Amino acid sequence: MRYQLTSLLLLALALAAHAQNASKPLPSCLKLKTGCSGLGVCQDNGACRCYPGFTFPTLNINGTATRSRVYCNGTVLDGGSYMRPLVAVLRSEISVLNLILFALITYRLILDFRLYGRRRHIITKVSLGFIAVATLLLFINNVLDYWGVYGVMPPLAFFTFHAIIEWLLVGVFCAIVLHWVNIYNSTVKSIRRQEMIMKINSNYAQTVSVEDVVQSVTFLKIFRLPYIAITGITLCITIARLFAIPLVTSVEGYGGFYRFFNAWFLILWFLFGVAFAIYGYRLQRVMPPASSHKIQRVTGKLCLMALICTINALCMILLDNYTPVFPSLSGNVGLITRNYITFNTRTLVAAVVLDIHMPFSKMRYWLNGSLFSSHTTDGSGGGTEVAQIEMTVNNPKQGEEEAV
Repeated sequence: MRYQLTSLLLLALALAAHAQNASKPLPSCLKLKTGCSGLGVCQDNGACRCYPGFTFPTLNINGTATRSRVYCNGTVLDGGSYMRPLVAVLRSEISVLNLILFALITYRLILDFRLYGRRRHIITKVSLGFIAVATLLLFINNVLDYWGVYGVMPPLAFFTFHAIIEWLLVGVFCAIVLHWVNIYNSTVKSIRRQEMIMKINSNYAQTVSVEDVVQSVTFLKIFRLPYIAITGITLCITIARLFAIPLVTSVEGYGGFYRFFNAWFLILWFLFGVAFAIYGYRLQRVMPPASSHKIQRVTGKLCLMALICTINALCMILLDNYTPVFPSLSGNVGLITRNYITFNTRTLVAAVVLDIHMPFSKMRYWLNGSLFSSHTTDGSGGGTEVAQIEMTVNNPKQGEEEAV
């Protein structure tokens, strides 16, 4: 009987100790007032949401390695011996490439001001200015720091530049669409001149009907409005994102906004690619053969870049750490993989936009402004194709010979 009572007493004490340990609350950044080391946000569930590049540190408590959820003073550089070399290679590559691109884009922008002044080719200047700022911010971010883990840049400053670049790329695509709408307007003027020539010279053959042109222009007047609206909405979403990352403390609220943001860019870039394909096809129908071929090449480049940006947005969802699709994926590996994809995608977009405005295939003309302006594509200057159209109208036979 005595042994039974002793056994029951020991069992009761063990159960009580287990219940106490099981009910022991997790450490809370709210109660401890850790401030997440100034490198994250203390959420309403008591856990920190660390800024990109920073993680929970691993603490040694009673001989046991434990990740503390109330601090954010761990970094992705602590994720393994391979992380520092990977980060160094990425920073070096992106810094060098974007410095070169920034210099070339700046030269092209200065050249446009010298050749055409301030009031002509406004949209071209805007698109070049946007992409120049994007390459400059990419260069600054990577040459100085990596998400602020080296202590050179504040984490939120790095994140702000990172978010602004995404919107600038959307703005560049929108600017190119508006630029092509202007090409349509120039085409309409040339067709009207052809109508006048037909009244004077009955032997002149018109290649495009006025009805087709009017229908295309009517379509474009409606078509460009969604691009402007989407660019404005994306700017508002980007600004909201800049405020959300340091201020939102709700786990569900931030998670929902984060998923919405990723889905928005996935849908946006996909629709941009489809719309460019439709627009390019309609543009070719009312352009002279030589111009149509150039527009086809530019449209192909833009559709390809929209596809790459769509794949990039999809990878951001699949490799996300905050709402992981693959829970077994290490956060450090996910971040560095996303950054390799994103940073290189943005650099490639900048290179393609520069190629549209200043083709790499015509590098021999780059240092000669007058030769360059006469050999550049329509997408580059906005005035060359118009000049070709006007030349074709004023001298139809000569235009036909050149088209051959």
